[in-house]
Amino acid sequence: MSLRGLAVLLLVLAVLAIALFRLRGPGEESKPAVPDVPVLAGFDEAKVSAIRTACGATSYELRRGPASGWRLTGPYAAEADPREIHTLLTALGEAKVRKVIASAGGEDAAFGLGGDACTIHLDVEGDSAGRTLALGRSSPVGYERYARAPDRRVVFVDGSLYTAVAKAPDALEERRLIPLEPAAVSRLEIERPDGRIVLARAGEGWRLEEPVRDAADTFQADRAVRAATALELERGTKAPPPQATLRERRIVLRVPGITAFVADKGVEGKRLAWREGAAAAGLVRETDLSDLDRPAAALRDRQVLGFSSPDVRRIVVTRGSTVLTAARASEEAPWTVREGSAAEAPADAARVGALLDRLRSVRATAVEDGTPPGAATGTVVVTGDKGELARAAWGSLAPGEGEESVWVTTPGRAGAYFRVPASAFGPIPARRSDLLPQASPSP
Repeated sequence: MSLRGLAVLLLVLAVLAIALFRLRGPGEESKPAVPDVPVLAGFDEAKVSAIRTACGATSYELRRGPASGWRLTGPYAAEADPREIHTLLTALGEAKVRKVIASAGGEDAAFGLGGDACTIHLDVEGDSAGRTLALGRSSPVGYERYARAPDRRVVFVDGSLYTAVAKAPDALEERRLIPLEPAAVSRLEIERPDGRIVLARAGEGWRLEEPVRDAADTFQADRAVRAATALELERGTKAPPPQATLRERRIVLRVPGITAFVADKGVEGKRLAWREGAAAAGLVRETDLSDLDRPAAALRDRQVLGFSSPDVRRIVVTRGSTVLTAARASEEAPWTVREGSAAEAPADAARVGALLDRLRSVRATAVEDGTPPGAATGTVVVTGDKGELARAAWGSLAPGEGEESVWVTTPGRAGAYFRVPASAFGPIPARRSDLLPQASPSP
């Protein structure tokens, strides 16, 4: 490089250094870091009654109603998403001072804290002053942002605080069709043109109440509830709710206290949806409705027998006049096996364990209503220290296409029978030798 080129380069670097110095706040480079301390005095989120921001195009006002929750009251009226409010208040409550830049004084403009500052104010019940914070421009040398604390000092805060505050008003709107957490739903009704499905919580699981009364598959029921509570109107698609004539062509979703509607037909992969009592309708994606379009049969519990193997003390298999009994005194005790009234013999623990694993985990391919077709081949009863754990009867199904199947009934599912692959349910031991230790092969 020539001397002239080097001189030009040095001049450019000097200009950049001066510009950077001027962009930095006065005396910023000499301010030491401080231990993290809250920017705002602590407040109880439950006592915040209003939030107001003056932040250019992203200004908004939120107010908490006595019964209806949070609402957006400016620049327009709309229901607000409590999850977004919680995120905002958490960010403000956890905001820390990274560095003190200047004491209270008149240098606000140098930090973007003049008339163009982004300010946020919280009304707090029992505190007439509330909480106020102003955010200025970003630091030119880091991710922090200048802020004016309530005590008028200029400080550095994490830049993510501005992102949490300066949101477009429509990003704070409630868009969920059913604004509940899945765990809060105790009952879900799905009314479709092809029929009605009703799920109700029963202890830790679910019951199917319509179109049949039966145990519901907990995973599948939870999946349907999650799908219903996850439906959200797409941004930018809001419109007045449709007239009553369109309401005849819809899916209805009901949970206690809330009724929502989704059009039965869609256009370009989207369907119109709205909530009863809400001021607006919008579009939801058809792909988000797939878990709500499944037939009732997909929600029925297909677990045939459920028990814990360590709890088992006795297994009794009856085939006609033959009764086969495997028993043990405790979880650690060895198994014995007896056929009829013959003497007990030591059983093969691995073979008994394989039988228990097969019985407790077998799942049906379908649950059929009505009486099983044909006579029972046998029964199996599993008991523990405190009584019966499981009971089932089984028989053959007429040969059909595909894998051979058997029917299985249990007392807890009266009026229905399970269709089970024969290879999954059996083989069920028929004689004592089926559970005795196997002879070791000859060398």
